[in-house]
Amino acid sequence: LVEPVRVSNEYAGFLQGSAEALDTARKTVTVRAALPDEDGRRRRFLVPYDTLVVAVGEQAATFGVPGVEEHAFFLKELSDARRLRRRVAELFETAALPGTSEKDRRRLLSFVVVGGGPTGVEFCGTLSDTLREDFKRAYPGLMHYVSVTLLQSAQSVLTAFAAALQKRALGALQTSGIETRLGVRVVEVTATEVVLKTGERLPCGLCVWSTGNAARPFVRDLVEQIPQQKELNAKASAAGKKIAVDPYCRVVGAEDGVALGDCASSALAGGPFLPATAQVAGQQGAYVGRMLSRGFAFGPGGLDQPPPIRALSESARLAALRPPPPLDLDRLAGRKGGLT
Repeated sequence: LVEPVRVSNEYAGFLQGSAEALDTARKTVTVRAALPDEDGRRRRFLVPYDTLVVAVGEQAATFGVPGVEEHAFFLKELSDARRLRRRVAELFETAALPGTSEKDRRRLLSFVVVGGGPTGVEFCGTLSDTLREDFKRAYPGLMHYVSVTLLQSAQSVLTAFAAALQKRALGALQTSGIETRLGVRVVEVTATEVVLKTGERLPCGLCVWSTGNAARPFVRDLVEQIPQQKELNAKASAAGKKIAVDPYCRVVGAEDGVALGDCASSALAGGPFLPATAQVAGQQGAYVGRMLSRGFAFGPGGLDQPPPIRALSESARLAALRPPPPLDLDRLAGRKGGLT
């Protein structure tokens, strides 16, 4: 479902790197290259902008649980999906080797998913279907060792949705043979076990961590350097930081800054709450794209600020791309009042 960005949009320039810092006064972004040079170091460089669009999403929230970063698998990036797929195949191949004990086979083929939100529930269903439909044909003698367990700290799954939908999702999981354990809290993840607060240790070959989202460092830095962002986040009840945006997706308190998707929140600025879904991000992206392509200047962000204006006509916008002629400083200096 993915394609290279250089192919998908021939009008967009592309630099493969990570945005590390933002200077809103100078309108520059500090970027670190994704690929190292010959000496092994990844170079840093500045990218100037006229309008900044922040659409970095969020990262998985680990809540400081020991071992999660080292041993658990996430569901955020394309690299996570590839790593996860490879790990599942490796577990089946290891379990199929002669000499692997019954106990080890049961542990290797025990899949634990932590988090009963939309991502965790959907992944459990997808994993169960994949194991039954694909892996069953390749490893028929191993299927009675396979188990999928969902761990949820709340007393229901999909707690952000209506009670009827929660009940239906719980029933669907149980019908699929997925063991769903509610009201349990994970306190540690090791290479071979998931440890619960009760002291129970669940052997597993794979632990998938899906307990919610947290702000990326770039977003936290942006919030901290803009006073209005810092103030609005301090008033919010949510633990994570988000970029407060007005109805035009403009960053409150910044000039010519736009934010969209999971990293942004209109509710912080008094607007409606929008769920962290692909549909919301897609619609916001399409809106911002149209505004930029039609020559609108976003200007300062905030509920008390005027709406974006169409700064240039299409012909004027194209003409503005041509460099202006050099100034005749001698002629300007000869004017009355001198050069200013």
